[in-house]
Amino acid sequence: MENSFIKRFFVLFSGSIVGQALTVIFMPIFTRLYTPSDFGVFSFFMSLVFIMGIAINARYELAIYLPPSLRESVSLAYLSFLINFVLSLLLLFFVLIFAQDRVFYLLPISIFLMGLSEVLISLCIKVGKSNYLGIADIKRALIMVIVTTLLGFLNWGYWGLILGRIIGQFTYVLFIFLKLKFLIKKYTPTLNELKLLAYRYRNFPKFSIFEGILDNVNNYIVVVFMKYMYSNSIAGYYGLASRLLMLPILFISRILQRLMVKEIVEREGSEKIKFLSFITFTILILSAFIYCLLSMISTKLTIIFGERWLLAFLMLKYLSFLFFGRFIYVSLSSILISLEKQKIGFIQNMLLTLLYFAVFLLVYLRNYEVLKFIKYLTLVIGSLYLFQSFLIFYLFLKHMSNSKRVS
Repeated sequence: MENSFIKRFFVLFSGSIVGQALTVIFMPIFTRLYTPSDFGVFSFFMSLVFIMGIAINARYELAIYLPPSLRESVSLAYLSFLINFVLSLLLLFFVLIFAQDRVFYLLPISIFLMGLSEVLISLCIKVGKSNYLGIADIKRALIMVIVTTLLGFLNWGYWGLILGRIIGQFTYVLFIFLKLKFLIKKYTPTLNELKLLAYRYRNFPKFSIFEGILDNVNNYIVVVFMKYMYSNSIAGYYGLASRLLMLPILFISRILQRLMVKEIVEREGSEKIKFLSFITFTILILSAFIYCLLSMISTKLTIIFGERWLLAFLMLKYLSFLFFGRFIYVSLSSILISLEKQKIGFIQNMLLTLLYFAVFLLVYLRNYEVLKFIKYLTLVIGSLYLFQSFLIFYLFLKHMSNSKRVS
């Protein structure tokens, strides 16, 4: 069973790694076509997309794996889409009235595409078509690098980075939708079915919306803080470091999270424990190896990307521990989703958010320079991610032990 899971993951992961490799290969070109300030604006824009976009489906996309009936899963996809569409329209109306910079007109489009991609990812995994995601990721990366490079040569500045991302995401969504359209048409739900499912899985919007918002605040609030504490350029250095490491890690960990939810739901008793023990051990070993490798080579990357980006790779060296702590935590949070224990995830993310802001306050009051800030942030938050990962696994073992006593 573990072998079949690993096979599905690596089919999906191979496409993702090719897509990420395309981005990394073109990154030295991007760093010569765009300035640190351009990357700063782009990173700030994407931070808003991820922080606001996490709630755009009311988190019903996470429930798609849980019903035994395929019809119910597709109906949850419809429900997620309808909520996404309505909220995106409301956001567009708000942006058109209040936005002071025209680039924010693209915000509702980017958030809508993000929400739609999350729904389609869940549906692909539910129906066992994970291979579509790898192919879609390659297509997204290819279109993104072409558009971003072309607009960079035309001196579009940060607009080029943002439009490249949006057009690439549209390609990703369109490809998966075309592959699943017959399934989507086959199981068109009634309004009454949507109401019943919305009520049955009401804990997802009740707890997971706030948990998800807090999770993405924790992931992306650093860019916002850097923009206002230091400058757009400093935020841009962090943005490059996160684009090279954090965004691929988050993407892969969330795919892994969803595959694990499906596996946990389908397994029984000791099979669940064996599966999670094996996967947790594998994640820890791979994370430790890649962390050590990145710590050794990160500052050498200026040879490829240019000396003006040295600060980004100094940040990357320290941030590796935090990013891989987050990778382990996000992957293992699949346990909480499968057990419908969203409240625990909410409490954990609340604690993380409080610690982030405690570090921000300390840095602001003492006026620390940026690398000292990164070191403090990595030590505090990275350690907490690892502790919370251990806690999740412990809670799972306790849940299984209690289930045995009841039975």
